[in-house]
Amino acid sequence: MSKRLADTTALFELHAGTASTRKQAQKLLQPTADVETSEHVLREWKRILFEAVRVIEEAADTEPDVSALLSRMALGYFRQPAQRLRALAIIVGGSSTTDMVAIKVRAGQLLRGDAERLLRASVSAVKRTSDCGLAKQVAQQTPSGWTLKVTCKKREGICGHEERIEQQLARWRAGAAALRASDRYATMGTVAEQMAASPRDRTGSNCFNKTGDLAIAMDCNEGDVIVTTDRSFETMAQAMNFGVARIDTTQS
Repeated sequence: MSKRLADTTALFELHAGTASTRKQAQKLLQPTADVETSEHVLREWKRILFEAVRVIEEAADTEPDVSALLSRMALGYFRQPAQRLRALAIIVGGSSTTDMVAIKVRAGQLLRGDAERLLRASVSAVKRTSDCGLAKQVAQQTPSGWTLKVTCKKREGICGHEERIEQQLARWRAGAAALRASDRYATMGTVAEQMAASPRDRTGSNCFNKTGDLAIAMDCNEGDVIVTTDRSFETMAQAMNFGVARIDTTQS
């Protein structure tokens, strides 16, 4: 029986999207019993929230009000500002609080475990095909602030991603070839093909940074449907024999 697999982007739309994108995500991710996700999604979910909350907490200590906090969070490049604002939306939730102390307390609660609980409440299972060591990490509070391991080195020995690719090498190569043949995702495809040819290159930043979408796609069984806002999955879908249900992104 086919399942749906929730991508990181779909979970952010579910919990921190606009009224329209939340409605789309709710429709596509219900009932929860039929929805799974990937450990690579959990890894990315934790990283995004951790990095955003660190900025929020620092700003909450130095800025006088929420208006100034929002201005501070809007600084940055590429996806950083949007991710910080999504984290703040999750922290605030359905409340109307503008109290900086309350926001900082809720940010800490998110890092202490609410982030993972929120994800797990949205799906029936987290598939652990690579036994990702980063997905298992838990944020720790130290005298100097919060810490969380969000990166790894090649062959650090904290996962089985190298063996996972080897077990389904033909499917990995098929996804890599589809990506490389595209205009937008050619770089990801090129790195993925390098990883297919060289086991020593299958971990580290090549995995957690450069080919994360392909790793998530590998956790989608043939015939399953990935729920996402990301067009990269549409690029891989035919070659890897899965479906895509795409949600409009709040950023569009």
